[in-house]
Amino acid sequence: MDDKSLIIIGASARAAAGSAWRAGYSPYWLDQFGDEDLRRRFPGQNITDYPQQATALIEQAPAAPFIYTGAMENYPEVLAALCRRRRLLGNPAQICLNARDPFRLHDLFEQSRIPGPEVRADTRAGIDPHTWLVKPLRSAGGAGIRFCQEADIGSGIGPDSDMGSGMGSKPGRDCYLQQYLPGDSYSAVFVGTRDGSRLLGVTRQLVGVPEFHAPQFGYCGSIGPVELTTAERQQWERIGAVLVAEFQLRGLFGVDAIRHDGRVHPVEVNPRYTASVEALELALEVRALQLHRQACAGQPLEATGQRPRRLIGKAILYAPADLVFKAVPPRGFSSADIPPQGAHIKQGHPVLTIIVSGTALDAINQKLKQAAGYIMQGIQ
Repeated sequence: MDDKSLIIIGASARAAAGSAWRAGYSPYWLDQFGDEDLRRRFPGQNITDYPQQATALIEQAPAAPFIYTGAMENYPEVLAALCRRRRLLGNPAQICLNARDPFRLHDLFEQSRIPGPEVRADTRAGIDPHTWLVKPLRSAGGAGIRFCQEADIGSGIGPDSDMGSGMGSKPGRDCYLQQYLPGDSYSAVFVGTRDGSRLLGVTRQLVGVPEFHAPQFGYCGSIGPVELTTAERQQWERIGAVLVAEFQLRGLFGVDAIRHDGRVHPVEVNPRYTASVEALELALEVRALQLHRQACAGQPLEATGQRPRRLIGKAILYAPADLVFKAVPPRGFSSADIPPQGAHIKQGHPVLTIIVSGTALDAINQKLKQAAGYIMQGIQ
């Protein structure tokens, strides 16, 4: 087994491959897009039949452990098959199923006196549909989430489903209802260990931003780390500790939450490397995958906690219409997840990622929007 190699598997492996390289690994990727910047830097293969083909492709990868990134947690049967072929550094399929169960999470938070949105299995009870969301049981990046509608009343939505693809949001037994809470969206990154959890940092989530042509509840970026008050830090740390104690989460995991009425309300757990890890790594100059490996091996974590020298913002630009990609020279920003020149990109699909730095959240947000406008002018 190669101690220096690490296999990265997921819909998009570019950010995690960069993290692996910064942690001293030689990354090998298996992902859905195979973007140009990823191909130029690291060896790997494109998963054309995502994610099922990953089980065959990993046989051609180095004899090394693997981690997974976004969306793989929604395919426990594929994840289990991968674990039979390579050693997993992270949370196996059953832990993913437990930590992703919205009803179990709700009960856990309620018992722990952590505020959070209500969840329901169906719409048969009398509810105001405008204050509830229909959410797929299997989803990533906010795909398929929408407001409940009058026509949904009477539909069966339940946890005893086959855990469908999550790409649609038609009420049925592959969806559930979650109470809508107005407020700003945040995402925390933790490292779970045998002894508890360590909070790496919190980012402001960008969700449904029109300038990035994202769907209403679609994840489209992160800015951070945000500065926390003592009370906010305690709330986040309590959330991480409760989750690790209940689910035995190990290594990197994320928690999405809404800040509502001055409190942190967790809405979802992502039991793996998340998109906001990259922003925190670059801002805090930490090696997240080194901490991940140490946690999974039961070793003490290296010291962290330095104050950020800067804030990092990243935004995912989506295609507002079908388009053919043309390279646009960056001007005041960096770009990543770059498709091949001449690639046909369908409406609603990601085009690329924009990365900027700065010292203020609002200024970074504005720089990201300006960069998005510049790119769209150049490729449309």
